[in-house]
Amino acid sequence: MVASIASEEICMAWGFKKDIEKLANTLKSIEAVLLDAEERPVDSHEWGVWLDKLKDVCYDAEDVLDEFETEAVRKQVMNRMSIRKKVSNFFSFSNTCPLAFRLRMGHKIKEIRERLNEIEVDHKGTPTDRKPENKPVIIKANEIVIASEVIGKEMEKETIINLLKDHSELSEEVSVIPIVGVGGAGKTAVAKLVYDDERVKNYFGFDLKMWVCVSEDSALKQWIVKIIRSATDMNYSKLDVEPLQRKLGELLRDKKYLLVLDDVWSDYREEWIKLKTLLMEGSCGSKIIVTTRSHRVASNMSTVSPYITLGTLPQDVCLSLFFKCAFRELGQENRHPKLKQIGEEIVNKCGGIPLAVRTLGSLLYSSTDENEWKHVRDSEIWRAREKENEILPALRLSYDHLPSHLKRCFVYCSLFPKDYEFDSRTLPLFWMAHGLVESPEGEFLIVDYNSKFKLASKTVRHLSFVGGNVSEKEIISDLFPKVGNLRTISFPVAGEGPGKAFVEACIRRFRCLRVLILGYSNIEVLPKEIGKLKHLRYFSLDGSRLRKVPNSLCKLQSLQTLDLSGCMELEELPKDTRYMIGLRAFAFTTKQDRLLQLVELPQWLLEASANTLQILLIDKCPNFIALPDSLKYLTSLQILCIADYPQLASLPEDIRHLRELKVLSIANCPMVSDRCLPAGTGEDWPNIAHIPTIRIDGETIQSSDP
Repeated sequence: MVASIASEEICMAWGFKKDIEKLANTLKSIEAVLLDAEERPVDSHEWGVWLDKLKDVCYDAEDVLDEFETEAVRKQVMNRMSIRKKVSNFFSFSNTCPLAFRLRMGHKIKEIRERLNEIEVDHKGTPTDRKPENKPVIIKANEIVIASEVIGKEMEKETIINLLKDHSELSEEVSVIPIVGVGGAGKTAVAKLVYDDERVKNYFGFDLKMWVCVSEDSALKQWIVKIIRSATDMNYSKLDVEPLQRKLGELLRDKKYLLVLDDVWSDYREEWIKLKTLLMEGSCGSKIIVTTRSHRVASNMSTVSPYITLGTLPQDVCLSLFFKCAFRELGQENRHPKLKQIGEEIVNKCGGIPLAVRTLGSLLYSSTDENEWKHVRDSEIWRAREKENEILPALRLSYDHLPSHLKRCFVYCSLFPKDYEFDSRTLPLFWMAHGLVESPEGEFLIVDYNSKFKLASKTVRHLSFVGGNVSEKEIISDLFPKVGNLRTISFPVAGEGPGKAFVEACIRRFRCLRVLILGYSNIEVLPKEIGKLKHLRYFSLDGSRLRKVPNSLCKLQSLQTLDLSGCMELEELPKDTRYMIGLRAFAFTTKQDRLLQLVELPQWLLEASANTLQILLIDKCPNFIALPDSLKYLTSLQILCIADYPQLASLPEDIRHLRELKVLSIANCPMVSDRCLPAGTGEDWPNIAHIPTIRIDGETIQSSDP
């Protein structure tokens, strides 16, 4: 028996290349089944359970293959190290001997194979031989300007404009103007057009303009933090309410301002009274515009009578908007009488809501296939009863018709709170970290600290914490045991972030993490065990209290994005950063003196990232005098931003070799700015003229935008 086991162990440890290839092919087949399942109605409990098991084993199989890939990259890095470094790393915790690694991975492959066999047995009797619905794939959409959302609302817009400029009959120094309407009626669109109107910008004399998305925030502190941030771009979320109140008072005192409170859901009367008292610090003529679905909210907040109510659009206006969105040319619908009739029936179901009309019109843009139009008209979604906070059926239809690869990207955004401002550069990095792997909605959980983790289950793979303070003990003891092998843990908004105990628990419990966002955390020293998260692709400690980073972080050769920006107390970078060869984006803030004595880019950064670095932002190094000629070796660089370098004399001539560079931004570099202009002397212009977008001190000198 022992001999038999030993023989099996040795076979596992050596020569299972064919098993890996077979597993990869099996994974492709599983993913195809899951994609096909999207097109089938899940009307069988047994079918749904079987799919859940298949998804679960799919995740684990991906982790196994990813571990092999990570090991291959680690070997490449080892080959670049010195003999001394090889010896010291050979016995480290992450560098098990080849035999032990293969043995462990052999067991994992065997376990997955056994689970697949069990799933195949359970698979008998499930309705896999059903053909999917004959549902057309509708991908097309056209770009409609925001003005289309306010068709039929011109009178309301002008009424608000008049209220902003006329305050002679108002009894209060700061007036509140509510805009009320159902979801999708165009409240935000009307407020935005007013906010951006040239008269409001140039002639009404506002000292401050602020836009705040309130959503379901009920705490006074959140309201104040958002208002201050909109006015100053500063985040004071770590302050208590009293100092926040003082800052807001100082900000508004004796200033005439315009404040938009967008999407106020509930009547937080006590909170509003407190906030209103603070807002009265503004001077006479200050205005507050409130958008809300609730007439009660509007009545309690309004200082004008009557307040603005947005009704639904009449049928003829809706039809005009729908056909404008659905056809390339005006009047084209008259050449397709059957489509015109179906379109009228679709518009009928939209209930006069412009957002629904515009969405479905765009969904059918340039399509003349009657089946596509009928499918939108006859969808089961129209029969679903819409709850107050649910998505409009029209928006659900739009989502359902997205191709699978776009659904993955879209659903990932559900990890972030409502009205979250995405950075167009970082969102694709999240998607890249997950390889755009299919992730259905049931695998996402947003925790707001009031749900007591009721929605947590083993199917959850992506976890986001929003609002409130972190109770680490409760999360570790009550939530973590209920979820699966997480791929994402995120604290996307500013607040009291997690501490060391939380990070240590993450490392112990979730070894297959791809994305870890710990912004504004209380962590001062990152645990050395961080090097065990070998699957990690995206790691952010933005704005944290971090002082020290262990060298073990450099063992994460799969890491693509490392964000240590805003870490004002960071004393030193790890010495082996050069071995993180997978980095695509690396941002850091440090107070270490030797980087402030820095006069050019470190050679290790250029060597380590020659073929991978895509974004490079360099800021506030007062002694920096030159960009090195070796910059030309950053062949993948797409964005280069340099700011606050008074000693920087010129750009390197070889910058002309950076053919992938899409954006060059230069700010507060007086000696360079003039050299980069196309007119005048412009010595550096011939070397950068090929770059599509160039910005100098905030002014766009060249742009690829039409």
